[in-house]
Amino acid sequence: MTSDPSSKPPSSEPDVDPGDLAVGRWIRRALVIFPAGLVLLGAASFLVWQWKKDRADDRNLRYAAALRLEPTVEAWQKYRSVLDEVTAGQDLAGRLAATASYLASSMGEESMGYAVTRVDSNLPERASVIQVELTGRRRTRELVELVVLYGAAEPERAAAENRALASVLVLARWLTGEKVDRTVRISLLPLCSMSETAQSLHLEEIGSKDAMADHRRLFLDVFAAGPDAESMLNRLKQAFATVREGTVVTMENPPADEAEALRWVEAAQARLLKRAMVP
Repeated sequence: MTSDPSSKPPSSEPDVDPGDLAVGRWIRRALVIFPAGLVLLGAASFLVWQWKKDRADDRNLRYAAALRLEPTVEAWQKYRSVLDEVTAGQDLAGRLAATASYLASSMGEESMGYAVTRVDSNLPERASVIQVELTGRRRTRELVELVVLYGAAEPERAAAENRALASVLVLARWLTGEKVDRTVRISLLPLCSMSETAQSLHLEEIGSKDAMADHRRLFLDVFAAGPDAESMLNRLKQAFATVREGTVVTMENPPADEAEALRWVEAAQARLLKRAMVP
């Protein structure tokens, strides 16, 4: 008996429905396409968020720039006079509280366009630290910082500190709305009447917060008055790890009068903006 050559031996594999093959292909494609789509959607969402953020930042800068004023003797005298008034006739605690409130309101969004950071420390000897920033657009974590140490109990030294604070307010009004690559920060620290231990604790608290935020100080200018200014500067250097970070540190005395104050403001503005730009 001859076999039919066209006949095929029975297969041991089950018959496959072509529809099942099509479904399998779609599943395999989906496993590739869907993750890629999620990645693209996430990237698109980030770009939209960044675009909105940049628009908001630009709008804030334009608003702040509209508040910018060049330095004048009248502005310096006004700030110094108000600082002398808010601190007159009060005990040290009341004077420091009034000074911090005036500094915060003077540099706030409605006055100068800054988002003021006020940190009321709960350490044994309390202090209200005031900080404002021009946020860097390229290297946000690199800091160019100006620190003013104030809070002395002695009237003569307090008057010198008020001259320094008035100079910094004039400078801050002139800097507001500037576009910078690195972050420019102004920090006002009322630590001068504290014990050495309390000063170190407050400075270490600020330094540790910056370290956690991965901030690095490239430049640090310090305004300080009094016979212990050098020792306070050394404690500040230690708390901010300036040697390890390679920070360039300079210290200056408060101006003696309005003419010296304006010369300092002009030099400080040029120096800070130059340091805040990346070649």
